Amino acid sequence: MYHYVYRLDHLETTEFYIGSRSSKVHPSLDSYMGSMTVWKPNKIKLRKTILRDDFVNRDDAMQFEADTIRQFINDDLNRNYYIPGKGFHTTGSVTVRDSTNLY
Repeated sequence: MYHYVYRLDHLETTEFYIGSRSSKVHPSLDSYMGSMTVWKPNKIKLRKTILRDDFVNRDDAMQFEADTIRQFINDDLNRNYYIPGKGFHTTGSVTVRDSTNLY
């Protein structure tokens, strides 16, 4: 089993997503393009980059994923809203307006 961490970059908007994956095929042959639940880009417009693929187990890959996401957590182009082992981070992703502040 291969365990790896990848980054998806949207070619037009430069938004990005970092994820981890375990696969029976080598990461360079794996066509998986993320499990984003909030960000729904056209996957044809994504470029996948393998950040690291030498993990011996899934837990180590997920830790590296979490550490990498933390490095970019305040970047406005980051589309990771969940940090493995830490939870959801939604700062800046939601705007709430009430009836007294419509604009």
